[in-house]
Amino acid sequence: LYGDRVRAHFEARKVQHEILVLPTVQENKSIELTLEVAKKMKHNIDRRTEPVVAIGGGVCLDVVGLTSALFRRRTPYVRVPTTTLVYVDASVGAKDGCNLGGSKDRLGTFVPPCAASLD
Repeated sequence: LYGDRVRAHFEARKVQHEILVLPTVQENKSIELTLEVAKKMKHNIDRRTEPVVAIGGGVCLDVVGLTSALFRRRTPYVRVPTTTLVYVDASVGAKDGCNLGGSKDRLGTFVPPCAASLD
């Protein structure tokens, strides 16, 4: 939904970036999706100088937040909520996680984002 605007924003500022589109519905909020994000980060990010930017709803922010907390023991990430619920509920919070074995948010951490963009 936001890919064209995100690309234009970063390109106008000459920021190198890559976009990973995730199937972020509650049924996909899994360790497998978390690992998919981690694999993308493996070759494409310097955790000291390049934060991960999560743009989306609650599932996206939870999974990317968990991955960032785990990746190299803490990679900074920015939350950009796109739904009213996540804007109020999770945008500036520190909780993130994924479902496991049929249980909601069975795995998780409490690591706050380095920033949140609330527009």
